[in-house]
Amino acid sequence: MNIALIIAGGSGTRMKSQIPKQFITIAEKPIFIYTLEQFEKHSEIDYIQLVCRDGWQKSIQDFITKFKITKVKDIVVGGATRYESIYNGMQSLDWLQDNDVIIVHDSVRPLVSDLSIADTIRVCKENENPMSVV
Repeated sequence: MNIALIIAGGSGTRMKSQIPKQFITIAEKPIFIYTLEQFEKHSEIDYIQLVCRDGWQKSIQDFITKFKITKVKDIVVGGATRYESIYNGMQSLDWLQDNDVIIVHDSVRPLVSDLSIADTIRVCKENENPMSVV
């Protein structure tokens, strides 16, 4: 199984935004939805695990439903730092098998290509490395 662990835990402080940057809307969609759509449409991604800031779970679930993102199976609360958010996301995947691949990606980077995702999965499998950042 190939899992995309999408980190949506940012606060937007550097942008001086009222809302976390992943919720900033472009052409009537929050940025994180564009990112999720990239992984949703990729044939090699089986499962998306989303990590978000505490208190934003309902908003995220509402957008996932609205935009028909079906591969998101769980939403996990992140931590105070990116590292803690990734850690929380990894801890929630305690059901993984030895040959599963996890790709970690930031929710505010929607321009990830199909080729980048496929290459990351291929390299992980070739090198028997179960995790990579794309």
